[in-house]
Amino acid sequence: MPTVAEEISAYTLFHKEQLWMDNIAENLVEIRGGRGVNEIPKPTGPAIIIGAGPSVEKFKLLDAIKNNRDSIGATIFATDKMLIPCLECGLIPEYVVTADGSPIIEKFYDSPLVDIGSIKAVLATHTHPSVVKRFKGDKYWYNLAYESERNLLDGGLPNIDRAVHWLTKKPIAPSLGNCGSIAWSLAGSAGCSPIVLCGLDYSYGIESDAKKTLYWSAYKNKYGLSDTETYDKCYRREVNPWGHDVLTDEVWDNYKAFFFQAVKATKIHTVNVSPYSIIYGLGIETRNWNGWVKTFSK
Repeated sequence: MPTVAEEISAYTLFHKEQLWMDNIAENLVEIRGGRGVNEIPKPTGPAIIIGAGPSVEKFKLLDAIKNNRDSIGATIFATDKMLIPCLECGLIPEYVVTADGSPIIEKFYDSPLVDIGSIKAVLATHTHPSVVKRFKGDKYWYNLAYESERNLLDGGLPNIDRAVHWLTKKPIAPSLGNCGSIAWSLAGSAGCSPIVLCGLDYSYGIESDAKKTLYWSAYKNKYGLSDTETYDKCYRREVNPWGHDVLTDEVWDNYKAFFFQAVKATKIHTVNVSPYSIIYGLGIETRNWNGWVKTFSK
């Protein structure tokens, strides 16, 4: 029997497949005439990936990055959800990354601050046309690989990723479950090293109430268990290398497994400075921000 995490992945694809193909169709002229992620100028030095995990706010990581940016010379990739928070604190990323095709993503770009400066967008070809229209800056396109997720549901269709690749003429990037990990993969492909994770927690931090978490209802509906049984089956607490007892669940563990497969395959030098994170091991350095900055500053 597939897990809830696997079902969510397959369900998302099955029910959004038509939307995503419609989005590609509407974006196709701009996609075909635009640049692929393989044309991103090759940066030198490290990259910082800014995700939306609870570490960012709790440990004031945006201010920390802004205050040390000149000393480390890093290229910043922000997930779309973090774009406006970055800009509101005076931190302008070089790139913003979008992986979701929903129209709701437009709200992450809906600020006058987004139109200031030279931010570039790295967009999945199935990004909703409202987002494409809203963002006025330079764009780089990629196709998100999703054939494996479709196979979980109904056996899939052969070479669907390749077909979309030939349709759009843009590179394929691995689907690692969420925008932050995709940003990590893209930064690695661009040649950045090391890649520093900020807010890629894959946990709910020190949250104690599982009922407040994103997938509680999905777990309850899937298994039909009592609250206690649902918690015991789908959630766990983990004391991480930063010494924090964090809450995570089956979905985040699934995303972590995807990410670790990519780490093993690419051997990208990765440093995690997210104190509420469960991403560690496999050669991933676990550091506090201040400690890493002191050792790396140019």
